[in-house]
Amino acid sequence: MPGFVGRDEELEAAAEFFDRLPGGPAALVFAGEPGIGKTALWKESLRRARERSLVVLAAQPSETESKLAFAALSDLLEQVADDIVPKLPEPQRRALAVVLLREDPAGRRPDQRALGTATIAVLTALAQTAPVVVAVDDLQWLDRASARVLSFAVRRLGRLPVGLLACERTGLGQGPWPQVEPELPEGQLRRLVLGPLGDTVLPQVVQMRLGRTLSRRDLGRIRHLAGGNPLFAVEIARSLPDDSARGLAVLPVPEKLRGLLGAPIAALPERARQALLPAAMLRHPPSVELVAAGLGRTAAGSRQLLQQAAAAGIVELGASRVRFTHPLFAVAVYSSACPRDRRRVHRRLAAVLDDTEDRAWHLALAAERPDTALTRALDAAAQHAYARGAAERAVELTEQALRLTPAARAAELQRRMLRVAEYRFHVGELQSARELIAALLELSPAARVHADALRVLGEIACYERSLPDGADLFRQALEHAGHDPALTSALELDLTCAARAAGDWTGAEWHAHRALTLAEPSGDGGRLAEALAESAIMDYLQGRGLSAARLNRALELEDGKRQTPAESRPSLIAGQLMLYEGQLELACLLLGQLRQRILDCGEESDLPYPSASLAWAECWRGHLGRAAFYADEALETASRIGDPARCRALACAAISSAYAGDAEATRRRASEALALGAATGCQITSTWARWALAVLAHSLRRPAAAELALAPLTAQVEREGVTEPARAVFLAEAIEALVALGQLDRAQRLTAMLEQAAMRLHRGWALAQAGRCRALLLAARGDLVGASRAASAALRHAGRLELRLELARTLLIAGEIERRSKRKRSARELLEDARQIFEEAGARMWAQRTRAELDRVTARRTGSQLTDSEKHVAYLAASGLTNRQVAAQLFMSPKTVEANLARAYRKLGIHSRAELGARLGGTEWQPAQGR
Repeated sequence: MPGFVGRDEELEAAAEFFDRLPGGPAALVFAGEPGIGKTALWKESLRRARERSLVVLAAQPSETESKLAFAALSDLLEQVADDIVPKLPEPQRRALAVVLLREDPAGRRPDQRALGTATIAVLTALAQTAPVVVAVDDLQWLDRASARVLSFAVRRLGRLPVGLLACERTGLGQGPWPQVEPELPEGQLRRLVLGPLGDTVLPQVVQMRLGRTLSRRDLGRIRHLAGGNPLFAVEIARSLPDDSARGLAVLPVPEKLRGLLGAPIAALPERARQALLPAAMLRHPPSVELVAAGLGRTAAGSRQLLQQAAAAGIVELGASRVRFTHPLFAVAVYSSACPRDRRRVHRRLAAVLDDTEDRAWHLALAAERPDTALTRALDAAAQHAYARGAAERAVELTEQALRLTPAARAAELQRRMLRVAEYRFHVGELQSARELIAALLELSPAARVHADALRVLGEIACYERSLPDGADLFRQALEHAGHDPALTSALELDLTCAARAAGDWTGAEWHAHRALTLAEPSGDGGRLAEALAESAIMDYLQGRGLSAARLNRALELEDGKRQTPAESRPSLIAGQLMLYEGQLELACLLLGQLRQRILDCGEESDLPYPSASLAWAECWRGHLGRAAFYADEALETASRIGDPARCRALACAAISSAYAGDAEATRRRASEALALGAATGCQITSTWARWALAVLAHSLRRPAAAELALAPLTAQVEREGVTEPARAVFLAEAIEALVALGQLDRAQRLTAMLEQAAMRLHRGWALAQAGRCRALLLAARGDLVGASRAASAALRHAGRLELRLELARTLLIAGEIERRSKRKRSARELLEDARQIFEEAGARMWAQRTRAELDRVTARRTGSQLTDSEKHVAYLAASGLTNRQVAAQLFMSPKTVEANLARAYRKLGIHSRAELGARLGGTEWQPAQGR
């Protein structure tokens, strides 16, 4: 396995086991069912033992070797035999040499006592250098001769630092190993029974082992069938064809597992096997009466048959319910039944089930030929499933309807193909949806179906490939839509989303207006809600402010059960607008509710959008742990969908990792987001990615890097101005970089633009940022009184906001200005408040930068005898900044920089900047926040 996930508790137990070894013998046994991951855990533990420089003797006995005397002992000692065996006393040496097949036994069996003593001698010699781990996998296959020798040795270990690390399969008898347990001192053996892996870990195991990304629907079925067993999950995933879940009642049993699962079932009497079939067909543990109905027998007779299966460990039989002990037993039962028996039982179950969806499902699986009446029942059941939020169930039912549609009914066939494709798209199965649409278009469908098919294909392209490709398909669809206002409005909304994500504000505004004009008279409340929401956000981004009435109406009309792209959902748009407004608690409430609905419905394609926005909102709130969770969720889901979705997720994830101080993750995510943005046309994400790079650079006091990252965006603002601060969320970072680099005139013009837009639109967070920038600018010009006033005003604005990290950054700047103004007490209070917010949030590098500033207030000296001020000046000067640029960044005058450099030269015994760079090249000399 190229990586190791899960089993944190067990690995911690292994670490504790290794820690105890210097104190004397101990044992740790991993137990569990076949495939649960014992051997992988054992191997990972041994790898970590070797990293600790422990001596590891390992053996992996197999069933075929369990009858071979001393097979395991040979594996354990062969690896050290050359160094130690020749030094043993002759009887011990000869006994081991015979066991290791290095000498002929000359017709005599090895002396057991000599072998045991020789084994102790080997362990004693090895333990002189480091603790020894004797590791045995699959204890149940340990040969008895080796077990006897190991038992003899264990009784005589004394205080030797020797540990036994082993794996044992449960359910197959204990084998010879328990001979060892009584010989250990009380409390020295720990036995851990491995349980199933969690739902979030199993997909990672499948991805690592197979390099295969599966849909949420397939993963859900695999998780259910595997029961948390990683081997089962991998083998089921390995056996799946590309169209694995399409119309199958159950997934196939992998060849590797058939013997393991089929043997106990095959051993049952035939009537007992038949009694299991109805239970295997039902989604939830059924009652005995329901099983009896499927069998056509009495409840009492069915219970007797089920008791035989319960005695074999295949099912658990309660007072009223029957449950398989492992989900794969149900699959094996179903797969082993003949098609005629399956259809008969499905038909009987359909006759007694009350649930609309379950009845239609069993009727479909009982059908032998196309059936028009049944397809209509399946359509109704699918609509019922989707309305209650079960999108994956709706897909399955619609797939059955498509399978049973008569070929002669072309119009129905085409409509169902389109419906299946759209359902698949929303549950994240983009490739199969696209392939089905392509097959539909080859049938030359009617104009309305043709236009709708192109619409779905365009939406898939916007998720999977690129925005321009999607927009082209939407425009083609408009040509086939004719005068259908509902379809035309839907296509205009799609074009609005594509243009907005591409940064084409004029085009997006035009399409949004057109969509609203068409939706108003249509009578379609859901479509009108989406058009109202799109119109509201486009007005907002064009600098016209928030239309609360329009947004509220959109939320009132929103149809949460409607199939529509995530970006057009009023709840998502409202959440994003509240984020732009700085109303973060409300934003998180709206986005969180939408996220939960999407999870409940299984609409995987839509999940990256609320999750990515939640990552941004929680980051601004100072909840970086939550932000990281949502960012990871967005990335994980988007990786199964396509590049545009991943591009957005990467950019928002870069913001949270930038504030958290994870430089490597920020640069990797931002770099990939920029590349994908260029490739997919999703240009809006480049703004967020560059912003993230600038935030990281400022936390590291690297203004040149921040200016470089933002240069294209800064130039655009200088050309076009600030229409809406949310579109220029990066601007405060650009201004701070320009001030630090001495480009004060540019910084002043940009600050004025930000101030004017913030005041005109009443953007509290933008006013706070503009005030902070004004304070930086005044301080750089030497007006410390004006800078202090500007910082105080910025703090008043920031203190009323929910943006905790913006408040902390304003406190940091205010503290730096107070420190430069020689008001140390005030500076210390402001900086302490900033440090506390940064540390509570987990903003590691910002906290380090703040602590360094606090050190400057107290003027502590370091081991090099440089003060922290001298050290900061020296480091920045060595990085290539001029004295004026260093002065601007550290709020000093150029003369103060020169004085600090002169003292640093003297203390370091150097005379030039070139020597300074050489002396500070190592991390020993770098300030903490610059590392």
